[in-house]
Amino acid sequence: MSEQPSVLVVDDNRFIQESLPALLEEEGYRVTVAINGEDGFRRVCTQAIDLVITDVAMPDVDGVELIRLMRLDPFFQRVPIVAMTAYGGRRMQEAKDAGADVCFEKPIDHPLLLDTVARLTRAASR
Repeated sequence: MSEQPSVLVVDDNRFIQESLPALLEEEGYRVTVAINGEDGFRRVCTQAIDLVITDVAMPDVDGVELIRLMRLDPFFQRVPIVAMTAYGGRRMQEAKDAGADVCFEKPIDHPLLLDTVARLTRAASR
């Protein structure tokens, strides 16, 4: 893992695409943004990504499918994945079942998210 961990944010919501990277960059993370699961998977295949934060509900390839695609590939099985959804319960369980390490319900508590990202990137670098 590089000195500054690289985080991929996958979300179709423009507000999240702008605000979450700003929050993470303030903490010293390098951030890449993808607009859906297909774009996200393309980016994890072409860039060194240390952690993925993905929305669950997106058009086309959603976050659950992105998680499944990553967990099927041995190269990405150890990349930590944080899932987030505004739909709670069933969708959070789908993300966990697909292989997400942590699931949050939107709106996300920023200090909790930053703590989780720090913990997961530290654990992945060992």
